[in-house]
Amino acid sequence: MFPLLALAAGLLGGADPCDDPQTPQVMERCVLADLARADSLLAAREAALGARLTTAAARTHWSAARRDWRAYREHECRVQASAQADAAMGAVSYAACKLALAESRREFLEINLPSQGDAQGDAQGSSQDQ
Repeated sequence: MFPLLALAAGLLGGADPCDDPQTPQVMERCVLADLARADSLLAAREAALGARLTTAAARTHWSAARRDWRAYREHECRVQASAQADAAMGAVSYAACKLALAESRREFLEINLPSQGDAQGDAQGSSQDQ
């Protein structure tokens, strides 16, 4: 939010409902906004890694891995949501599950498959520490 709009919202008592969501619908809306950001960061990381692949076989495996991970996330989160007795909370659980798995996947890729810029930065940091 722009600083001026944030100030105006604060002055008018328009606090962000995500700061303290009171209903499952607001919870879901807030989690979905976080999920959109997390999915965007994950997609950027995946694109950077995909761009580094030089063989057709590697690109094929990467594409299959991405597709299979998304299928896993979908099924896992549907199971999580189905465990909720309340349908509204099931929707929140589903979105929260997808968010948690997207963040976990991005962190895993950053640690285990750093982009070239990350690897160069790490190598420079290591040589400076010596």
